[in-house]
Amino acid sequence: MSRTVSNKKEALSILRQMPSSILFKSTDSNKVYASEYFEKDFGIIEPSGITSSSLTFYDPYSKKEMLGRADPFLLVESGEQLAKQCRLQTQSRTMNCYIEGGMV
Repeated sequence: MSRTVSNKKEALSILRQMPSSILFKSTDSNKVYASEYFEKDFGIIEPSGITSSSLTFYDPYSKKEMLGRADPFLLVESGEQLAKQCRLQTQSRTMNCYIEGGMV
């Protein structure tokens, strides 16, 4: 039996409990939400403090910051499917990651 998520708060609660390291955000906001696993993996102590500006994505080969049209959030918001390697830096940690993204 499928169920429709009725509101944003319920959707956020479900996504936060996903058993993997995920980031998600609304297209109408700069606020970024993270699953509990992401917070643990990346050492996020204050999850309320995550914004797209507190996360930095780098190309793992050129070492350049992924800005503008290369920004993963902007790519997904523009309708592109995302699947690539990157280096993700938070205030606590930096890790090489394989990221995938899409609209929900």
